[in-house]
Amino acid sequence: TCQAQPSVSQEFELFVRVAPEITDVPADVVVDELFNASFTCVASGRPSPNITWWRVESDGSVVQQVTNEENKTNITTMPLGEREVTSTLTILWVNASDGGMYSCVADNEAGNTSASATLTVHVDTSITFPPDGYIVYTNEFTPAEFQCI
Repeated sequence: TCQAQPSVSQEFELFVRVAPEITDVPADVVVDELFNASFTCVASGRPSPNITWWRVESDGSVVQQVTNEENKTNITTMPLGEREVTSTLTILWVNASDGGMYSCVADNEAGNTSASATLTVHVDTSITFPPDGYIVYTNEFTPAEFQCI
């Protein structure tokens, strides 16, 4: 046993980093064209993670980061305490080309994780050019009428 005189002590604070965990994953969304669609993602970690949104191909390859874009997308991120954050991506006036997979990525100094959801857009059928020189019959073999609006 060895003793040192005078005794020495020092206080210190230990900061433990915890990799992000997505605690509430975004859900798949089905929406009609020209309506808004929203995805929400909640993540925790230490330090509190940053959440970014990405457009993803079905094979998992990243297409592009989604950012706030006037009249198209809105991202709202808010803390839910010291270690948790929520982020909502809203796509405004959805059209068919917006359909696909979206991923939220939570990252901090200790690591990153992600979760994905799919946006399905229902598009109304429309006739953009009236048929010219075609006769279309219904199931009752009577000519169909087309009304262009």
